[in-house]
Amino acid sequence: MVHSLELSERGSQSEKHHDIAIQSLQNGIGKLDSLDIEESNKKFVDSTSEDMSKVSDINITLHDPPLIATKGRPQTLRMKSSLEMVRKGSSTCSYCMKNGHTKPKYPNLNQTR
Repeated sequence: MVHSLELSERGSQSEKHHDIAIQSLQNGIGKLDSLDIEESNKKFVDSTSEDMSKVSDINITLHDPPLIATKGRPQTLRMKSSLEMVRKGSSTCSYCMKNGHTKPKYPNLNQTR
């Protein structure tokens, strides 16, 4: 099975590869047809059916992979109230109590000191 997949992969690379693959398959089919395989064919069919029954009797159980903790802070499951969801307004300065800036960014603080 693996060889046939490899052959089809290589045969699909170009038209020349395809022609060579087809010729080799036709030669192989001709060689197989010329062999006397009636007796060995029965043994082969019986052995493959026995092998298939052995494989089907095996029970394989698959389990989920283990969970791995993700990076970062975990999300909270707590539902926020409507007051928490309201965005805060613009910042007010603690020095002059005006909106639009904060004390570290106060425009005239360096000049007054």
